[in-house]
Amino acid sequence: MLSKSTTRAIGLLSRSKSNFSKTLLSTRSVMSSATSSDLPANQRIDGPIITKINAKIKEAFPDMVHYQIFNDSYKHATHEPMETATNTTESHLRLEIVSDKFQGLPLVKRHQLVYSLLNHEIEVDQVHALQLTTKTIKEFTK
Repeated sequence: MLSKSTTRAIGLLSRSKSNFSKTLLSTRSVMSSATSSDLPANQRIDGPIITKINAKIKEAFPDMVHYQIFNDSYKHATHEPMETATNTTESHLRLEIVSDKFQGLPLVKRHQLVYSLLNHEIEVDQVHALQLTTKTIKEFTK
């Protein structure tokens, strides 16, 4: 669930194209402050797998104007397959990526692009589920 300040920042972003960059920076700073050692490992966004994913996404989408990653692993901690899994703290991730690199690509191709980029994390690091929201800048600001 998004914090009140994050929701407000995203709301402002969608309402005002002229303040787009300013609000985007605000949204990013709110999200970076959400990383806290007080959270359980299966809710944190600063683990080794997420750190690798962040680096790959930022390199592959240098023009991206919005990026968020959520660790939803805690929602699945009691599911039977997680009992024998080697990765239980960064197993269920949700990504939002806004980049014009998605321009002209249907949703399936957008997701295939991200999945191929993160193949190592899915196969080797055993990220069990990856939920994607992939939009162009125009789609994001509608």
